[in-house]
Amino acid sequence: MPTTGLKHWSDIKASFNHCLLLGNGASIEMDGRFDYKNLLDKAKTERLITGRVKTAFDHFHTTDFEYVLKMLWHAESLNKVLRVKETKTRTAYRKVRDALVETIRLIHPEYCDIEPRLGPFSKFLKRFDTVLSLNYDLILYWARMLANEQDTSVSFKDCFGSGGHFRSDDWRRARKPIHPAKRSTLVFYPHGNIVIASDIDGNEKKIAVNTSDNLLCQIQHEWETEGYVPVFVSEGHIEQKRSAIYRSNYLATVYDDVLADVGVSLAVYGWSFRDEDDHIVEALSRGRLKRIAVSIHTNSQDWRTTQKRARAKVKEYFPARRRPDLIFFDSASVPFAEGQ
Repeated sequence: MPTTGLKHWSDIKASFNHCLLLGNGASIEMDGRFDYKNLLDKAKTERLITGRVKTAFDHFHTTDFEYVLKMLWHAESLNKVLRVKETKTRTAYRKVRDALVETIRLIHPEYCDIEPRLGPFSKFLKRFDTVLSLNYDLILYWARMLANEQDTSVSFKDCFGSGGHFRSDDWRRARKPIHPAKRSTLVFYPHGNIVIASDIDGNEKKIAVNTSDNLLCQIQHEWETEGYVPVFVSEGHIEQKRSAIYRSNYLATVYDDVLADVGVSLAVYGWSFRDEDDHIVEALSRGRLKRIAVSIHTNSQDWRTTQKRARAKVKEYFPARRRPDLIFFDSASVPFAEGQ
């Protein structure tokens, strides 16, 4: 397929080192199992969501597991306070939770499956001051851990401090490197992640273990003990996503503060500027961006549509007087792409 007008990453990388935004295409590049429409559809296909449990999603007009889990959780708590004796709410909560755990288990690769690709990926990441991932999966988390183990010159930080709590008031201080690191790369999840969890009172923490290969098991344990629900926006239209963001202190801070403070250059990989993510473009438009580079997967049937959409979104959300330059590069030209 002709790629006229597309740049090679090596030709433009010197101008893009402030921020990297990763979409689902980045996860698909690392492992093809992430190539699915959404979690709920996968759960339905595997018949993990059926009958009365499905009606909970239909009632709230959502495909967001996190939202349905919280609604059922609060309903059960209210029933206890009012001394309403019933078991259907608790049963529904467990079925939704178990469906989410099992769906992620079916989709998500184990650490050993992805480890050979993590080295080139983490090397690519460390050139940026900020990395934003719209993906719920553990690939970025694993890459960050590997990078910190292998290279002490760059420190990857997610701004979760002692006890796993997010430092919402002073996340900018994390940009200052701690010896022996010479610089820091900050990592954020604007749509949350399966490693971020919340209790019924809204207290959030990061689930962490000492070894990467145990992380999926630890996350499953935290969910199944019913002490926490995941903090991530799995799917939904723009208003549903924005509502989910403002239910979380972490997500609200990333959306309101971080996205408007990512520097003057943005590289986008694996994200196609769809309408349901307009809130991300709007948040980025509040910053100082001067140039945006967007990856194009030329083997995709709608790669020209992605170009058209990106141009339209930048024109719509960025004021004309400070509209950033927009260029496109071949997704296959990045160092971690298959075959590089």
